[in-house]
Amino acid sequence: MKRNTHDGAMLWDMYRQPRDSFEARIHTTEYRIYGNIHLVHAGGTADLLNTENRSHLPVTGALVYVEGLEHPPQASDLKADTPFMAVNKSDICWMVGGRPSVPKGNLALFERKRVALFFEGYLLVGELDIHKNARLSDQLAVLKTFQTLSGAVLYRMPLQQPIVNLAPDQQFDFVTVNLSKADTVIEAPPPTPNLHLTLLG
Repeated sequence: MKRNTHDGAMLWDMYRQPRDSFEARIHTTEYRIYGNIHLVHAGGTADLLNTENRSHLPVTGALVYVEGLEHPPQASDLKADTPFMAVNKSDICWMVGGRPSVPKGNLALFERKRVALFFEGYLLVGELDIHKNARLSDQLAVLKTFQTLSGAVLYRMPLQQPIVNLAPDQQFDFVTVNLSKADTVIEAPPPTPNLHLTLLG
């Protein structure tokens, strides 16, 4: 097959762009990965993850821990230490670090809607940028896979405990979420002053 040299040159130029290094914490379906990700100037974490021509996320100085939400992790949970690894983006559930991505186009056409993303054993609540007056279900059908969740709060969901007045476990300025990995996405009620969450009860 003849290689498209024009496309190859564009890809080479993109990879040669100066990049900013950020510490990151990546939650996959199997592991917690601590390391450094590298973003082009002014680019956001979700922008990097949504790059369609790269199936893996490069991570340098990576520490790989067993799956879990505890932060910082226990030393006994460390599984591997490697100077470089490529993480399959389809396995990433959510991650902390980098820069928030902003919507493309006229920002006046967007608003932030508070949503809750349910994962197995926990949920993430925060604000998602969507088009004004658009239904959440319609937006989920067209949004790219990875999105910035601003003002994010992590809530653990113990077994056999109703989702009522859950206490916040961790808070973040933003996280980057993989919408395809969330079991459920719902509109969330306004936050209470102490960030306790009342849902479905």
